[in-house]
Amino acid sequence: MTDGLDGRVLAFARALRRAGITVSTVEVTDALRALRALPLQQREAVRAGLAAALLKERTLRPAFDRLFDLYFPLRRSPAAPGPVPADAQALTDALQRGDVDTLRAIARQRVDEYGDVRPTARISEDAYTFRALRGLNLDAILSRLRDDHVVEGRGRTALERRVIHEDMEERMRLFRDMLREEVSAALLDHLGAVELATRQRRPPPDEVDFLWAHERDLDRMREALVPLARKLAARLSHQRRRARRGRLDLRRTIRRSLGTGGCPVEPRLRRPRAGKPEIVLLCDVSGSMRAFSRFTLELTYTLATCFQRVRAFVFVDALDEVTRMFEATAGFAAALDRIDREARVAELDGQSWYGNCLEQFWHRAGRDLAPHTTVVVVGDARTNFRTTGAEYLHRVADRVRAVYWLNPEPREHWDTGDSVMAEYLPACDAAFEVRNLGQLEAFARQAL
Repeated sequence: MTDGLDGRVLAFARALRRAGITVSTVEVTDALRALRALPLQQREAVRAGLAAALLKERTLRPAFDRLFDLYFPLRRSPAAPGPVPADAQALTDALQRGDVDTLRAIARQRVDEYGDVRPTARISEDAYTFRALRGLNLDAILSRLRDDHVVEGRGRTALERRVIHEDMEERMRLFRDMLREEVSAALLDHLGAVELATRQRRPPPDEVDFLWAHERDLDRMREALVPLARKLAARLSHQRRRARRGRLDLRRTIRRSLGTGGCPVEPRLRRPRAGKPEIVLLCDVSGSMRAFSRFTLELTYTLATCFQRVRAFVFVDALDEVTRMFEATAGFAAALDRIDREARVAELDGQSWYGNCLEQFWHRAGRDLAPHTTVVVVGDARTNFRTTGAEYLHRVADRVRAVYWLNPEPREHWDTGDSVMAEYLPACDAAFEVRNLGQLEAFARQAL
């Protein structure tokens, strides 16, 4: 029995790796040791023990659970021999009696009749559960149960009535859990857990696309940005210190060594170049670009000590400098809120107009640009078929150290529709596809 269980755990670990979850040999060994101390007859205890040994990130738990259900399966409840009423009245009666078997049968019947679980549909389990509840108003059923017990419970104390209410709520939660279990079991029957786990695997924060991130993904990305900024700051500081020492001047070192018989006792170094550059950011904050621009602003201002100066401009169809808002506000979140309230970036119709904004930037800041300045433009280059202002970007490029363009769209989408990246590329030293935090980090390492 032990050999069979060990083999099942090893197969389970291989399936986790195929689903994109990193599992080391040491972790598999820890999982096998954990099983020796777990009550094997308690399935959830086994699940928790294996998760503690094999998982590094809680975001991977959904995929882990799908594979666990495949290799340590929970079978669907057997179908009732005859038709089971699955309407609101039947559910109310079963909840009132606390009949677990009937509740399980109703849950299975609802999933089979209304869930419409299909292997080709790429929708979430919550959506299938919502379908299964079609025609049932669980809140109304729970309210009716409470009212019935209030009538029956006349003469009871307030504590007794509260206990009855909490008991009804617990029975309703049990029924909801049964529905979710039936949906999961039906999906496993159709797809197999490997396919289901792969579909539901959430990518790590540095792989989430800025343009398609949900709110919960943005929270994870903000958490990941802090250690990323610290790592980049340490790297840039090290590069600055090394640059201040200067690089080996081979010709002068050899010439100096002639006085010591050719032995380079005193290496000669080249005079280091000027240190910290000035960074100027131009960020498109329209529509879906907002999240990407905010991450770029936050990363740059977190690294501000590595630069001589940081200036920030935001734009939609008009441009406004927001440097003062960061300098005068305590906390980056407060600065962003102030930008949302005070920045004048939509003076016309609120649609992106790169031509107007680049012209305004040139007239407002062009005279301040210098050879030690690096300009970073953050935008998708979608102009809504308006003027591009590429001539002003060329003027900027003639005055500064470098111009970099960060675009959150895939390269194959550049120059499609109203995108005019091709007009801006000749003025740029480099253009980067920056769809996630990982690519933003790669840009910072290479260019800043």
